[in-house]
Amino acid sequence: MATRSGARSGCSCPGAAGCSWISSGLSDDFAPLVRRLMARDQIPGLAVGLVERGRLVFARGFGYRDVSTHLPVTPDTLFALGSCSKAFTATAIALLADEGKIALDSPVRTYLPDFALEDPVATATLTTRDLLTHRSGLPRHDLFWYQAPFSRDELYRRLRFLEPAGPPHAQWRYNSLMYVVAGRIVEQVTGERWESFVQARILSPLEMRRTVLSPEEMATDSDHASPYAIHEGGVQKIPMLKQLSAIAPAGAVSSSVRDLARWLTFHATSSPGLLREDHWRELHRPQAEMPAPDQPEVQHPYYALGWIHESYRGHPLVVHNGAIDGYTVHLGFLPETGQGLILLTNRDFATATLMALAYHAYDHLLGLEPLDWETRLVEETLPPLQDVHAFPLDFPLSKVAGRYEHPAYGPLTVRVSGDQLLMQFRNFRFTLVYQGDLGFLSREPVLDGGPRISVR
Repeated sequence: MATRSGARSGCSCPGAAGCSWISSGLSDDFAPLVRRLMARDQIPGLAVGLVERGRLVFARGFGYRDVSTHLPVTPDTLFALGSCSKAFTATAIALLADEGKIALDSPVRTYLPDFALEDPVATATLTTRDLLTHRSGLPRHDLFWYQAPFSRDELYRRLRFLEPAGPPHAQWRYNSLMYVVAGRIVEQVTGERWESFVQARILSPLEMRRTVLSPEEMATDSDHASPYAIHEGGVQKIPMLKQLSAIAPAGAVSSSVRDLARWLTFHATSSPGLLREDHWRELHRPQAEMPAPDQPEVQHPYYALGWIHESYRGHPLVVHNGAIDGYTVHLGFLPETGQGLILLTNRDFATATLMALAYHAYDHLLGLEPLDWETRLVEETLPPLQDVHAFPLDFPLSKVAGRYEHPAYGPLTVRVSGDQLLMQFRNFRFTLVYQGDLGFLSREPVLDGGPRISVR
């Protein structure tokens, strides 16, 4: 991996722009910055695109889409978009609203009579807009869908058993599952699968021929980025997370720099005119207030419909990040100038790297004095995982061994092995350490860098 920062790159810079971004308001120190951050943060591959007035004026790949075979990243390399997929579902909903087939502020049950959540008030009053702006009252519940064996229909049916964290409408709480419900509205109203509608009404009109709607289809493409993650201090290739059909409307889209240039052109300039201006603007309008970010230059973040609208150093910025096993991406555009930025990586948890590059780019595009984002945004180094202190047992372990089942999450098993208690949930295996009062903490985190599981 030591050669990664000096790896070959695929470059495609239309017209006279060359491989410098000077003509686009960006300094020619950007490529060296990319290489430094890739080396510093162990990023195998990274693709960059800049869109101006509907043209892809810069497109370049850095590093490798596959390290072992030294296959370079190109402007056509497919990367998983994770939560940047949500904007596709929001746009699909906006298309139906534009045609008068749905109303954003009508209850979800207008279109899905069988929709049900645990909270009867949420069941009756939640609107399509609430789904898209994360105001369902549910917390993330990511382990409900992650690596789950459920079909999209079964995932939808089990939503009624998930515990809310608060009332509906009141507060922004990120939840991918509500985008599955929005995708189901698309299917119910049109009689088409979400995938078919997105393909016919969004991808085809925008000529996005290098965009696919499942990881299985991505994996068969000859120019796709393999996923990587940091494990025990080094970068390792990991299996691609597949079987995402159930969560597809929230996180299964994969695309390339060239295709995403067309996507950002539509969102930044409303060209081509898939939507009337009022519904196009609705996609990006601030709607649900979000928590204040760590960086003081970023203020007034609001969730829109599949996008985040915020103020960056006094200028409006519309962005969204995406992350799924082995990939981290950033898409954004400046409404004042119509310029769009695409950053795609094939490494887990690379947000600090991407945002350092993104803010550096936005500084130059806006003509602002550049800030030292390279120094300010550094990946947190996780301390070595400390062993969990065990409390003396005051009951036999066999008392809690057995098979447990949650009506949404499904079954898990707890068994005794010598003097240890072991828990298995799907493909996750944990050693449970007693914490007193019939409570346990898992010795292992859920994933590298993730939390431990608290069990009662």
